[in-house]
Amino acid sequence: MGILSTEAKKHVFFMKKQVYPVMLFIKHRPNSILLSLGVLMQILLWVCIIWYIRPQDQQLFLHYTMFFGVDLIGSWYMAYIIPLAGFCIFLLNSLLGWFMFSIDRLAAYLFLASTIGCHVFLGMAAYMVVFLNI
Repeated sequence: MGILSTEAKKHVFFMKKQVYPVMLFIKHRPNSILLSLGVLMQILLWVCIIWYIRPQDQQLFLHYTMFFGVDLIGSWYMAYIIPLAGFCIFLLNSLLGWFMFSIDRLAAYLFLASTIGCHVFLGMAAYMVVFLNI
């Protein structure tokens, strides 16, 4: 006889959930729609920043508030933090959604949808950085 009883073996078996195959995760329609929107928004962020923010000697306005006006000034490369943060959010939420898909599909959908929400706000931040400096 083994050390674990059959009931304990069942419990250990259920603790070891298999990771859902990546291609099946991507082919699932809601996942493919949310991932495609995330990739599209990520590409738009990079294109917007690369197109308008060029290397320069002048400082850029990086943050603006209605009450205090411009409250953060920095070098041109600091504007690239916005799309970089979007990429990190996209990567983290996509991985978490993939791992959660076999356990709870709703949680996976929420991770992927939150990526879209974050990219909307990052898009507004990129818009402000670009048009404060034109």
